[in-house]
Amino acid sequence: MRDAIEAYDDQARVALLVSMADQCSAKERLAEAARLARMAGDTSRIREYAHAHGALRIWIVHGFSVLKELLENSSPQDIASSIVLRMIECIVHMKAGRINAAQDLFQSLAHEVGPGHLLTKDLEIVRVTLLVYGCSLERTGDLELIRSLITEQADDAAMRTFLATLSAILNCQRARFDAAIANLIDARAQAKKVSSHYNLMFLLMHEASINLAQGKLKHARTCLSEARSRWQRDFASDVGVETVLAALSASIEFESGRLTSARNSLKKSAHRMPEAEAWFDIYFAAYETMIRINIADHGIGAMLEAVEDEARKLRAQGLPRVADLLMAIRLCVCGEACLQGQQAIISQMSWEIPPVGPTSSWQEQEVFSIARAYADYFDGKFDKAWALLENSIEAATIRGLERSRLRYLLVAFAMASAECEIHRARGMLRSAISIGAATGMRQIFREVAGKKLTPALQMLREDSDLTTLEEGFVDMLLNRLGDRQSVASGKLSARELEVLRLLSSGGSDKHLARELNLSEHGVRFHLKSIFKKLGVHDRLSAVAAARKLELTN
Repeated sequence: MRDAIEAYDDQARVALLVSMADQCSAKERLAEAARLARMAGDTSRIREYAHAHGALRIWIVHGFSVLKELLENSSPQDIASSIVLRMIECIVHMKAGRINAAQDLFQSLAHEVGPGHLLTKDLEIVRVTLLVYGCSLERTGDLELIRSLITEQADDAAMRTFLATLSAILNCQRARFDAAIANLIDARAQAKKVSSHYNLMFLLMHEASINLAQGKLKHARTCLSEARSRWQRDFASDVGVETVLAALSASIEFESGRLTSARNSLKKSAHRMPEAEAWFDIYFAAYETMIRINIADHGIGAMLEAVEDEARKLRAQGLPRVADLLMAIRLCVCGEACLQGQQAIISQMSWEIPPVGPTSSWQEQEVFSIARAYADYFDGKFDKAWALLENSIEAATIRGLERSRLRYLLVAFAMASAECEIHRARGMLRSAISIGAATGMRQIFREVAGKKLTPALQMLREDSDLTTLEEGFVDMLLNRLGDRQSVASGKLSARELEVLRLLSSGGSDKHLARELNLSEHGVRFHLKSIFKKLGVHDRLSAVAAARKLELTN
């Protein structure tokens, strides 16, 4: 029809385009309506369509790409004169990670939309949504506010599914998983009533996020697989959805020890952030994996620089809470490295750890507690660090946070091993093995436990209390650790191993040259070869890799 109307004169052509646009809007085909109105040169009609359907309802029922079409086909004058179009613009900024811009626009709207305005409730929902996407510390009453809004919107299935989804996100972050699952059930039922395929897809991703926290990797993978199928079928052009899917996939694959798959997913998640759709759970899933993969691929020195750069970007975009989380993860991996013998890293642990408050997420409680335990330990306060970890283990057990409990146990094992408290270390590792065997989370054992893990696992293997499943898990860990060590040591020549052992004790190239009776050029030649074979880029990372693989004392 668009081609056919080219034969008409300008006036008839415009009238036909406007008529087609109006019919598309009436049939809920809003993206086409916006394009047709733009072709007709009557963009004021887009403003009318937006007002008729509502910014939030369009997002919930039709998806984000339709919001973008409405905005991109509108004129600047239309946007400036329409509260609904500016609300859409606020959502677009929010979904693109431009939180400062979204907050500024929201404040402008809040001055115009006072008490009694028709859009007061919509704007309040946008505020809570901005809170979720902006990863701000929510007010303790926000969940209660959403519950009251759900009650008010009881007969509006579209708004109710959206509000129930926000409740699920906030309840999940606070580790109130029973409440979060109840929210998901309600949100799913309401989404089906209005055929909101977009929200049904996102609900699967939220369910995967809950499963990840609970250590249910199989369930998380199933949810994610179905969400990805829905995205490919109905919303393949929505890059924001792909970013969220990839972040969750990176975390699942990393926990399972599938590092190649995790790397591939990171290219479509962490590498796009913070200029991409994400909320707190998604930033955490992507960034923790990014940091650990970065260390494996480029060494801890490169990781430290990368985290500093990313934290600066996050703060500039209005995401200071995510920046704090990133720095805390950095502290945790520095603590692991120090405990595994890289004492030079201890100078990187001076960052102040934020306190855990009543609105802190389970992710913050996990990484802040571990970072503080490392800080206490390296400050000589072993008993204080131990008490913190024991309390954290108990709290995680009560809340069903198997992922966090496993990490606390492994940090406690590493600290007890370093203090030669064998009985205590054995108890912590025994509990960790039970979780690992039940959940399939295995990569974190190699990340946290250090070179004491192999002998401890060998001793534990002789424990008659292990179940068949636990025995298989221990054997799998031992095989993977043994294979990695034998491959790496087989790659290195006897001379390179000698260089590596001297390198671990410190000293300049000149010192190494004197000890090995080589020229400094010869030392650098061997170092370059060692870096290549171990997959690292600096001396510090080579020493870390060697200690992890038990190639040096």
